[in-house]
Amino acid sequence: GRERPRSRQLAVQLEGEDAAMKILEATPGVTNLERSGNEFHFVSQLDRTRARQLFDIRAAAGVAPIPIDTGYYTPAPDSWKRPGHPVVLFTGHLGHPPNVDAVSYFLRNLWPAILAQAPDAQFHVVGCMPAPELVGLCGRAPNVELHADVPDIRPFFWNASVYVVPMRY
Repeated sequence: GRERPRSRQLAVQLEGEDAAMKILEATPGVTNLERSGNEFHFVSQLDRTRARQLFDIRAAAGVAPIPIDTGYYTPAPDSWKRPGHPVVLFTGHLGHPPNVDAVSYFLRNLWPAILAQAPDAQFHVVGCMPAPELVGLCGRAPNVELHADVPDIRPFFWNASVYVVPMRY
């Protein structure tokens, strides 16, 4: 189909008391958020409810849950040994422009501060078909491992201390 402007494709995950301010800070130049789109999409009913409490949303607001196979994605086996250092994890289609932007933004703007606080931390970028730009960026960044086209992603989740989603669009 035809592509709509980004301002009309805003997908929002709201968490915590400062959710409204976080959204507005993450979208500079957007004013009257509730009137900036003709439809809004959320990944849960809770997110939609929170958005309606925070903003005067008059447009259509749908819910499209992200399906998770809970039979496949299970906690680590009792015998699993996690690494002795913090692991920060990002997963996704690594050629998809919003994911490339997210990892690039994280590495340039957030990762240095994390390493200053936890020098032994590792950032694992895991997913399929990485963009050449991302391969190069991960290869140059300290304590970063790129794992492309892995046969089983679950061990990366089991090793993670924290999962990041630094999406900007």
